[in-house]
Amino acid sequence: MARIINGTVYVETYTPTGNPGEWSFIDGIFNNQADATGQGAKDVQVGYVMYVPAIDLFTAEPLPGVLHRYIITSITPAPPGDILHLTATIQWDERDPTEIDRPQNASYAVISEPSEHCDYALPATMDVYPELQGGSAEAAYNADIRDITDWKGFSGGCGYSGGFGPGGSTGLPGPTGSQGQTGSQGETGAGIQGTTGLPGPTGSQGETGDVGPYGPTGE
Repeated sequence: MARIINGTVYVETYTPTGNPGEWSFIDGIFNNQADATGQGAKDVQVGYVMYVPAIDLFTAEPLPGVLHRYIITSITPAPPGDILHLTATIQWDERDPTEIDRPQNASYAVISEPSEHCDYALPATMDVYPELQGGSAEAAYNADIRDITDWKGFSGGCGYSGGFGPGGSTGLPGPTGSQGQTGSQGETGAGIQGTTGLPGPTGSQGETGDVGPYGPTGE
């Protein structure tokens, strides 16, 4: 993806064209600190977004931190070799069809190439472009966020539907559990000792044997 083209453009005078919400300016001074081509303002194309500081419709007083979104609808080519100046026509580009404020003359507007699908911008920041009035980047973001949340988010929009992500990998095995404590030994049973048996009866005496024969008489 190529580096997005954004920066600031200083406009001395915004001139109404007679069409509602449409203004033109001549020789705005374009500044792109991240110029990748060296073509300066010649890189700006129809369809680029400008966030323009505003003045109140009735008092004509500047509105601090308020920028409104416009789209470049036509560009008048600068002379050959002139990469600094931008002459263009812009059109009010917010959801409210009625332009509620007016562009502020002699001010620095934020300018940006739109995103590929939804035409939102990537505004420059005050850290890089300190000439911007306070709150410029935030006001530019707010204009797009309001459109995203109130309209694109409500009616479905231009974003692609996200697919399901890949399945997660199997988790690592958990740690081995510690061995449980040995249970305490149970109590020894209190068995009752048996009684000693009584002595058996005495056996009867055997009969006396017969008398053997007498031996011979000595001489």
